[in-house]
Amino acid sequence: AMDEDEHGGWMSDYDLFPLTLTGEMGLKLAEEPGFKTWAGHVPALIHSDRESWDKVLHMMMDNIPEDRKAGMPMVTDMFLLQFLHEFHKKEMNVTEWRSKVLGGFPYAPPSEEHDEPVINCKLAKMAFAAHLSHHDVEEAMEKWHKYPKIEGMKSWEHTERRGEAARVMMNDFRDKCLE
Repeated sequence: AMDEDEHGGWMSDYDLFPLTLTGEMGLKLAEEPGFKTWAGHVPALIHSDRESWDKVLHMMMDNIPEDRKAGMPMVTDMFLLQFLHEFHKKEMNVTEWRSKVLGGFPYAPPSEEHDEPVINCKLAKMAFAAHLSHHDVEEAMEKWHKYPKIEGMKSWEHTERRGEAARVMMNDFRDKCLE
């Protein structure tokens, strides 16, 4: 999703859920010039002034390989941002390149004390938002065991039911972390 304001424009992924990021914070962050990303090379939460957006978009288009050979990595906005940051950072007019977006759910895995994942308020409060990409929810379920409990959900349904899991996460964050 993109939105333009007098300071430039915002871009957020459709599967990004705000945690500590508020409208007021967003307005303040938008006042700073340059290209700003809060998820590093993952284009999950970006704001940029108009000049820097234009520059970065043209740089991305100019760096798309003309002929992709078999075995070459897929060309995506994520990989292009990573390449540009590594080799053309100054030209991008990057003024903020941070990791303030969690990849996945801010939960602690099951333990002796809890038989299901429990929201980690300390972790959640350090992040602007949680990015629930297909990759991140799969890892939350299969690798890290940090997927919120959804009644009746089969483990293979983690991607299809991430909307429900996002609702549980947002409710847990509001009810258990915000006081």
